Amino acid sequence: MSPLGWVLLFLLGGALPLIPALMRPGAAKIGLALGVALILLDLLMVAATIWLVRGR
Repeated sequence: MSPLGWVLLFLLGGALPLIPALMRPGAAKIGLALGVALILLDLLMVAATIWLVRGR
């Protein structure tokens, strides 16, 4: 799989908690915060992976 494919996969995984948040207004803020946090964590992991691969 290409690196872009992995990035899209990580972003999709981080966005999954946003789907139930959009369906239930009561849990929207919790789901949104969780989704944003997971997306940021995924981006951090992608950046660290790219840095490690290019460093070697």
